[in-house]
Amino acid sequence: MKGMNIKMMSYEDEMKLLKEYETYEIEKAYEKLEEIIKNLKIPKKIYRYRPLNIFTIDELINKHVFLSSPDIDDIFDTNIVSNGEIAEGELAILHITKESRNRNNKANEDYKSFTNLLENLNNKLRENIRIACFTESNVNVPMWQYYAERHTGICIEYSINLEKLVNNKNIFFLPVIYTDDYNQYFPCNLVRDEKNKLLSIICSVLKMGDWKFEKEWRLIAFKDANLEKNPYVNLEINAICFGIETPQSIKNVIKGLINEKILLYEMKKELTGLEMHELR
Repeated sequence: MKGMNIKMMSYEDEMKLLKEYETYEIEKAYEKLEEIIKNLKIPKKIYRYRPLNIFTIDELINKHVFLSSPDIDDIFDTNIVSNGEIAEGELAILHITKESRNRNNKANEDYKSFTNLLENLNNKLRENIRIACFTESNVNVPMWQYYAERHTGICIEYSINLEKLVNNKNIFFLPVIYTDDYNQYFPCNLVRDEKNKLLSIICSVLKMGDWKFEKEWRLIAFKDANLEKNPYVNLEINAICFGIETPQSIKNVIKGLINEKILLYEMKKELTGLEMHELR
């Protein structure tokens, strides 16, 4: 209606809606996910911090990104994390607290059974996928510290062809959701095999709020015969930025490896923070 302000639903809130679909509505849930992906505002530039090693050199030469198994630095990453309110299969929803486990042997047994269920499901979900991690910023000091070997590595700038990725039904490119309440996003019927693919996607984009500074996006790929043989995805490299501590000898080696069209920059420590300067 004229004069009314229609507030668009956020990406986080739309992802919460996926848990509302019943198992028999799984196709509708996938359609909703596709709609969410198509409405995403993909950053024009996306970055990947890398240490200097043979794997990074391989990615630069071949212009591809390795999709790794989800063995990430966060112990809760790509896992179902529950406060006990997620249903155990088709059984009644469990309400288990630390206090009840201390007072009640039955509650403690239920808790062990519940955690075993989640651990088995976590392992199954993690076996299904490979991921590559990116970020929206190339001037993130903690990221340079953690993922580029204390500013001695590089930060690679990529272009993401969303249309190409969306057309591949086994590959998804999504921003990470930072939350300390994972239960808002998980479907209740956890042990349904039909939901494992959707559940894998949800698990892959959830991280604890402590990691919010990363502003992370993830390329999530489901394993198939082709991915097992060739666990890479081709991405266009726009630029490479060297850290403030990257050795000059390494800069010279990388200059000799890459296409002249790829722009080169270096980070410098200024009074205002990190600043990127183009290399001539």
